[in-house]
Amino acid sequence: MNYQTYEELFERITQSPATRSETIIVNVNSHENYTNLVNNFLEKKQVQLSNYVKGDQYPDLLQCYAEIEKSENTTLVYGFSQHMMMISEKERREIWSNILNNIKLSTTPQHRVIFLFYQMEDVLAKKIYDDLRLNERIFLLKDVRSDPTGNVFLISNSVEVESSNSERIFSGYNQYLQEVEINPATNITVVTKFTHDPYSERLIQVTLIPSAYKYLVVKKQFPKSIPESVGTADNWLTLVKDIKGIASVTTYFSSIFKGQMSKSLLGEWNDLESPQKKWYAWLHMKLLSLKDINYTSCFEEYIQYVLSLSNSVDKLIHEYYFGILKISPNDPCYQTYYNERKKGLKDLNNNLILSEYCEEVSHYGETMIYYLTDTSDYEKKLILEWISGKTSFDSETLGLIKLTYPDLWIYLKEYSVPLDISDHNIYTKYFQAYKEQKVQNRLDPLFCKEVNTIANVKEGERPYYSLSTREAAFEKLDVQNTPVYFIDCLGAEYLSFIEAFCDKNKLSCSVQLVTAKFPTETEYNTEFRNKKGMDLTEMRELDQLKHKGIETYSGDNPILPYYLIKELDILRKYLNSILQTVQKNQKVVIVTDHGSSRLCVLSKQSCDNDYSYDGDAKNAKRRYCENMSGDISNPHLLRDGNYCVWANYNQFTVRGPPPKWELHGGATIEEVVIPLIEISKDNTKIKLICKTNEIKLKVDQIPIVEFVTIPKCQSVVFVVEKETYSCNTSDNGSEWICVLPKNIKTGTYTGIVRTNEKNVGELSFSITKGLKKKSFDL
Repeated sequence: MNYQTYEELFERITQSPATRSETIIVNVNSHENYTNLVNNFLEKKQVQLSNYVKGDQYPDLLQCYAEIEKSENTTLVYGFSQHMMMISEKERREIWSNILNNIKLSTTPQHRVIFLFYQMEDVLAKKIYDDLRLNERIFLLKDVRSDPTGNVFLISNSVEVESSNSERIFSGYNQYLQEVEINPATNITVVTKFTHDPYSERLIQVTLIPSAYKYLVVKKQFPKSIPESVGTADNWLTLVKDIKGIASVTTYFSSIFKGQMSKSLLGEWNDLESPQKKWYAWLHMKLLSLKDINYTSCFEEYIQYVLSLSNSVDKLIHEYYFGILKISPNDPCYQTYYNERKKGLKDLNNNLILSEYCEEVSHYGETMIYYLTDTSDYEKKLILEWISGKTSFDSETLGLIKLTYPDLWIYLKEYSVPLDISDHNIYTKYFQAYKEQKVQNRLDPLFCKEVNTIANVKEGERPYYSLSTREAAFEKLDVQNTPVYFIDCLGAEYLSFIEAFCDKNKLSCSVQLVTAKFPTETEYNTEFRNKKGMDLTEMRELDQLKHKGIETYSGDNPILPYYLIKELDILRKYLNSILQTVQKNQKVVIVTDHGSSRLCVLSKQSCDNDYSYDGDAKNAKRRYCENMSGDISNPHLLRDGNYCVWANYNQFTVRGPPPKWELHGGATIEEVVIPLIEISKDNTKIKLICKTNEIKLKVDQIPIVEFVTIPKCQSVVFVVEKETYSCNTSDNGSEWICVLPKNIKTGTYTGIVRTNEKNVGELSFSITKGLKKKSFDL
């Protein structure tokens, strides 16, 4: 029976039944009328179905029916409609039958049991249509649905969720029914075991959340485009537990990572204290990389590429290493990817994946250089192996070394020995050739012949005899209140590295080439320790390395100079320490005892000639012999007091295994000629102005480059095509001219201006042909 107003309905249902006690059903559609009915029957007996629910179970209907049958006066029963909306049609039919037919009420006094239903009008109208007799027992209030039945979210009880300010979480079916009996229009979230009953016959919108992942998708704005398989069940459960009342996963991650983007997260990857935190970081980056989130501008291109390849946190690191292998060096994105990847590798430092990566790259042959960096010793070794297969250091080879191993490229750069040093061209070319052979791990027979030629001159005529001794040069230095660093075995081969370091850190570097004493061993070359008032710091690690080398592993080439990797690392460590001292002081001095020779070791390994000679077994070392009693007529032997010292790559035969890395004690240029260096903070920026951008040569004209230095300089040299030319000034240090060779070819050149053994800057100029010489017939 239909009623238009609440008052009409209420008057009808409160009348006593005409003939006998009966159960009736009353349906309302608005939350207001539902509440009014409950309140208007407060003086009557009320039965709530939720009172017959224990924990997370469905209600005990039989017990509830039994309680209803005990009623003797008007009784209001509610909660059944909310429960019936949640169950199957079969279960509903059973309840309909019990409500309308099977509940036995007492007949004295006659009374009604009123079942209050909410928003089940359509179902009840069909019941009346099917059985018109029910029109006297089902009462429908035709009120407006102002508050639709709320949505229900059922979360698996395996997922730990808590109530928050934004959402109340109910635990178990008992709490669910208690809530909807009072507020049937509310949206409600319940933790329950009933998440695996996907009844399609439910009469209410129910969202089943059987897992932590589904909870995040439904309740925390997590995108379904990222599948559940990217994490373990424990990963997702822990995330739900941690996120608590925060509205979204993205907001939560932004809070724990404090707005950090992909680059900074990778930078702190190894500091993330747990696998779960690393998974969060990966998931955060994955979320930020999605197109529908406006954070893509925060990502470097390579990490976006890697994220597209990775479907798990473990794959992220693996693809960060291996992803570059899918990119050809000719691909437009290669250079960007390479540079960005290199920055990230410095922070990741995953030796296990790195080892796998290097193993694969080692089979790439000539192209492996494109996929190597200087971020690990593994890769540096492969770079040295790649270089050992090259025949020369052409521009392409040097360019690839500069890309992959900048420190090695700096080491290989030519150091232009200052013009004011006698035989500067000899030393410039000699040390450049020495370094290239050391890196390539081969001794050029022509270079070996040159070493023999230098050794086979009259006593006192070898080039380095015109240099000052270290003892004399050091004695002239004012080292009072100046820190002095003694770097054992610091050869002149490292000067390009030291000079580049000083340039980068805006330091002035003044170099003298001096000579060590014979034999070139530490015990004969530390007289500088005796200078009074000196603050001396000794650094011996470099010398120890040259003797012992580094540990090699299975798969390493036993004869390659892998120790060079450690050499450059040690030198950079030394220079960084010295830099800190320079910042506190105006100047530091670097002094050394001797150099050493890799090529001397290689001569024994690679030359056909036998360069071993017998000496006095008691007194002989490999590179020298004291009080030698044997034949001392060999022209390559230098005699100095009681010592006979090899000036070429010969060695005395001594007991013990042959050296593997480097030797010193002899009298080759790399062992004898050493630097004495002053480093200071005075690094005034000098501006260069070229006055002759284009030189048009007339017949028989000598090309002259003119330029200006601001401020003035005391002395300047100009380096063009690896040749160093002196410059003259017309105004005591500002206006300079440099006379170039008459036979220099036309073309465009870039020259380097140097002052005080330091690069000032570059000047570009071109040389073109001018007027041709005319001939006249007489």
